[in-house]
Amino acid sequence: MESESNQMARVRSITDESIQNDYVLREAFETQAIRLACTSATDDEIEELNGLAEAVDARVPTSPSPRGVSALDGCWPTGASTSGSPN
Repeated sequence: MESESNQMARVRSITDESIQNDYVLREAFETQAIRLACTSATDDEIEELNGLAEAVDARVPTSPSPRGVSALDGCWPTGASTSGSPN
């Protein structure tokens, strides 16, 4: 939805560029969330995230990146890592 002064809200047009911009913004949010988790997550929270990541990996036939979710390896301050990592 877009809103302009003195006008009602309207549905914005969807273009290839707007979709790409949405993905860039989503990537920025997810990256920041990972940074925050790496500095403040407890061991139990990390274990829960690992379980969720494994469940997602099991449901997705192919990963968008060659390393999949294991690309997060090494960011955990406690030394924990995602299972099945090539690292």
